[in-house]
Amino acid sequence: MPSAGIIRNKRKINAIITNAKVIEKLHEQGSRFSELMWNFVAHKPIINSINNHNDIPSTTPLATTISKKLKSIGFSFTGPVVVYSFMQSCGMVNDHENNCFAK
Repeated sequence: MPSAGIIRNKRKINAIITNAKVIEKLHEQGSRFSELMWNFVAHKPIINSINNHNDIPSTTPLATTISKKLKSIGFSFTGPVVVYSFMQSCGMVNDHENNCFAK
């Protein structure tokens, strides 16, 4: 915790451990976290039409739904904004601007 290069919030550190245990439990039950997440988008990325990066939302109703599901199975620190950021980072949502080469 004293290192400035890592997360130092004790609650966030505990959440990482808790969330890892939930994922482990899912695997023991024959489920996969990736399958759980991708089911929410029917295994197909959501491609949003974004003209300007200022139009990118910080969350969506779907992220709120996913957040509630994750919390119901034991995840913590998984609010809608965190969930939407995760969706963007793993490719479930493409919020690149329409003129971006990565679109």
